[in-house]
Amino acid sequence: MIAETCSIKKEFPQHQEKVEIETITAEKSWRKLLNNEINYVSSDKAIPELIFPGSFNPLHDGHLKMREMAEKRTGMRATFEICARNADKPPLTFYEIKRTLDQFDDNDSWVMTSAGRFSEKAEMFPNSVFIIGADTFMRVFDEKFYLNKKDMLNHVERFNDHNIHFLVFGRMVQDKFISLRDIVIPESIKHRCTGFDEASFRDDISSTKLRLED
Repeated sequence: MIAETCSIKKEFPQHQEKVEIETITAEKSWRKLLNNEINYVSSDKAIPELIFPGSFNPLHDGHLKMREMAEKRTGMRATFEICARNADKPPLTFYEIKRTLDQFDDNDSWVMTSAGRFSEKAEMFPNSVFIIGADTFMRVFDEKFYLNKKDMLNHVERFNDHNIHFLVFGRMVQDKFISLRDIVIPESIKHRCTGFDEASFRDDISSTKLRLED
């Protein structure tokens, strides 16, 4: 299989096991994205304004409800954002990219980027509103993803520089429901955050749990 991936002609070994092979040929735009030749690949020509980042592995009803509520709140069309190079995960394989994108309908808007941090997303899509779960929003202020606290605050300040707002949905974190009011946020960006509390939205389904059940 390694030889075939490297375009080396090699006979498969003979054995009794039945082998099924699925080959994914990367689109040119995917290769350019992972080679840092372009910033993003999009299903639409329009630059997204209401952006919903996530792995969507898999896409589930909770995601769709969050999108619906965010669209109603803002009056904008939401765009799913898939990051090919996440801050705390390995880069997506071409197989994972295809599997993720295949979940979306023709009417869905999506964008795939190489922006692992929200500060990078902010720079890429200024004047945007991001849909985000409270569990993910907590990680935006986690110093372990930065050089130190000062570096974290410098990255956070980019949300002001690029006029970014957040719609924060409550999520279960270690058997406790966490909403925007439970998160320690730097004072400089508090006015940019709008929360959906437990009374307005609660859906404990998670992609991780669905994968384990599958």
